[in-house]
Amino acid sequence: MDEQGDLQFGHLLNEPIKLLRLQGDMSHQERTRVVSQFSKMKRGILLCTNVAARGL
Repeated sequence: MDEQGDLQFGHLLNEPIKLLRLQGDMSHQERTRVVSQFSKMKRGILLCTNVAARGL
């Protein structure tokens, strides 16, 4: 990784990053809530099973 990448990576380590999950055994309402919440976040990680292959 170059110096710029190292700086960006280090910055991310110091920031709180929320992790959300999206999986097939959730109700449609739960999945909709998670996608809505994720779309409003400035930064975060959305961990998906292959349910996301059907489209978000």
